[in-house]
Amino acid sequence: CSQVGIIVFSNLLNASINNGVFKNNVGSSVLVCQQTRLFLKGNINFIDNVAEIDGAIQIKDDSMLIFEEPVTAQFVGNKALIGGGIAATRDYFSDDCVIQFKTEQNFTINSNRSINITVTFSDNMA
Repeated sequence: CSQVGIIVFSNLLNASINNGVFKNNVGSSVLVCQQTRLFLKGNINFIDNVAEIDGAIQIKDDSMLIFEEPVTAQFVGNKALIGGGIAATRDYFSDDCVIQFKTEQNFTINSNRSINITVTFSDNMA
């Protein structure tokens, strides 16, 4: 089934992936999040995945994708025949953003501390 997903997180308050490479998956999304906060930490790569519908990651049904420090994430060459290379939808009213960043310590604009979060989106297509 092209809409199921290789890994599905459903109705989880918090789920996390610490380091991972998701490459050359064809047919369905690599990750599907439904009513889940998914934390990505470490080195995470989504490379050259092809989904029939909604790309490498589907973030839906009030889910959030949170890049947690320290993290280096790359989304390169992901494609979808229908929908986005990475699809994020909000089905319920919420003030929270679908994609967020979480630092190790409290961070303010005026602090002298660097944030160790790098996210790269390159050559993704829908």
